[in-house]
Amino acid sequence: MSKEHLISSWKRLANRISELLKKGVPIACQTHKPADEPHLQQLCDGILAARERELVREFPFMRWSSSFTKPDWSNEDLRLWVELKYARAKKDVRSITEDIAADITKYSDNQRRTLYVVYDPSHVIIDEDTFSEPIRRRPTMEVTFIR
Repeated sequence: MSKEHLISSWKRLANRISELLKKGVPIACQTHKPADEPHLQQLCDGILAARERELVREFPFMRWSSSFTKPDWSNEDLRLWVELKYARAKKDVRSITEDIAADITKYSDNQRRTLYVVYDPSHVIIDEDTFSEPIRRRPTMEVTFIR
């Protein structure tokens, strides 16, 4: 018997997004890795296009302190934001963790649930559990890795 009905709506959508990207990104990047994160976002846009009713790109803008921020994709009905991170080299891991830490504060303060999608084709993040533990300890945050 499936227990999917016991999983919250936002987590079900986050899981579907994760599965689509885990299947599609390695195929799309099989012969050529994206040059940068905007290029990776463009590829993911193509994969997620079937979910256009469920996801909106780079919207809404949210004020936090004296600045504005926006997600890579969102579903405001479920208060779910999706953030894509691209780990190209070991040096990227530090900035990614700093970005996620800043996002956790801003997004949590504004009652947003967040799925972090980390594309790490070269396995520069060696210990996924250690990397993801501070994210997953929050009930409104999820992280998935694409290799």
